[in-house]
Amino acid sequence: THGCIRLHPDDVRDLFAAISVGTQGRIIYQPTLIARMGNTVFLEAHPDSYRKQPDPLKSVLDAARSEGLIDMLDLEVVKEVIRKRDGIARDVTRR
Repeated sequence: THGCIRLHPDDVRDLFAAISVGTQGRIIYQPTLIARMGNTVFLEAHPDSYRKQPDPLKSVLDAARSEGLIDMLDLEVVKEVIRKRDGIARDVTRR
């Protein structure tokens, strides 16, 4: 890996307390993440270090469709977040 597993420190603490040594886990490679909080949709895009997401825009739009968020998106802002790939969750809600 590139040494980064994106967990908040509190989540790491809780996870460590909840599992035993030897517990198996699975790491999911996901360079783009989309989430809804209330009436706001956030998109987070990271560099695709392993080049496993050849079309990040398609991946984001597919995920948004499957979650019923597609009509809430400002497509130009989505494209800009993907272009930056700075790992910061940004509001991509259509106004």
